[in-house]
Amino acid sequence: MKQKYILAAAASVMLLNACGTSSKIKLVKPEEAANIRHVCIIKNPKVTRQADLDKLFAAALEKQGISSEILSPDQRQRLYGPECRYNLRYFRVAGNAETIRKADVILRTPDYVVSSLGYSSDDEKSYRTSPDLQRQVDGIVARLLGKKAE
Repeated sequence: MKQKYILAAAASVMLLNACGTSSKIKLVKPEEAANIRHVCIIKNPKVTRQADLDKLFAAALEKQGISSEILSPDQRQRLYGPECRYNLRYFRVAGNAETIRKADVILRTPDYVVSSLGYSSDDEKSYRTSPDLQRQVDGIVARLLGKKAE
């Protein structure tokens, strides 16, 4: 009986470790993600280590052929207008000025989530040895749109 508990505990620890070290993408509406043409990015004032993260997201969207605009939190009412049908939100960002270690990113409409990503750089060790924040954000945006990160 004792061995069963030890085995179950070991399996639980392995499962928890696996969940904590990989990026999780959830494409709720992949066909819609492929047709997005404009996104409003909501600047997160709590993210201070990567101060221009909103601009990096804008550049990454542009590389995908998607125009964007950056909104401050006090402009949230614009999210319900036709010019901001899709919005991108980022939160729980951890890392430093050169690298994102972990982040949650959501691409949504006012009514539903199009895609979401729980990002972890643990899957991409090259960013720790050779940081490239723009390339990292490019990959995050590609995944949100259902594409392969380069």
